[in-house]
Amino acid sequence: MADAVSRFGWIGPTRRAALRERIAMPVLAWLADWRMAHDGIAPHVDDAPVVPYSPDEACVLQAGPGLPNLMVMAARDELVRLGNWLAGIHESPATLSSDVGRAALEDLAHRISHLGGQGDVREHGEIAWPRTLTREELGAVGLTFEVGGVTIGLALSRVAVDVLCPADFRAAGVALHPRGDAATAAVVSLTAGLDFGAISMRELGDLRVGEVLVGECSLDTPVRVLAPGGEEIGSARMGRLGRRLAITMKSSMQQGNP
Repeated sequence: MADAVSRFGWIGPTRRAALRERIAMPVLAWLADWRMAHDGIAPHVDDAPVVPYSPDEACVLQAGPGLPNLMVMAARDELVRLGNWLAGIHESPATLSSDVGRAALEDLAHRISHLGGQGDVREHGEIAWPRTLTREELGAVGLTFEVGGVTIGLALSRVAVDVLCPADFRAAGVALHPRGDAATAAVVSLTAGLDFGAISMRELGDLRVGEVLVGECSLDTPVRVLAPGGEEIGSARMGRLGRRLAITMKSSMQQGNP
């Protein structure tokens, strides 16, 4: 339901710049409190694609009522390095350093969550992530910054972005980008689908690895090219380019048949 409400919610370059500046404030305050060596390091917050990590790969902290609107993450094998860097030491017991890194990451998540009004922070223990945190067309934004050689990632939903950086908020000195430029630069996921044929429920239940399914279509049957939401935007012929699959457009709903 949340997906339908936020659909076509791309965040444009102007608000992204303001959002990066907004996020940099709690990051700097966090470093000032946790970094033992006061060396004035100011990490640069950058845009980044959101990569859903599994709980085994990364420590992922989430915040938000119901479905999460904010995630802060770092690879689990980097928590020791983060703890050592914050403490200003090269080596310490791995468990202690990891605990320090984990506590610091949780504190950072609390600070950003408090700024964005997203409530308590908890660990995300599921493999699946909400699409509102991974799909740009639903308003998702990915950010990243590096401290002590450790990459820390953030994923924000459109709900969190609207609180942190309302539509009329603009960072000082940031030029306004035309809305058309933002729309044409947005990334959309495409799906190429083939109506392969039909089988009975019994046959479906008996499927085994290695079985060969013979479809009802020929090799030159066109595939349907679908936009997000299942809207058909044209048809194409399947092929390959080197070692990768490729399609050649045969018709387009926007331009008609070639």
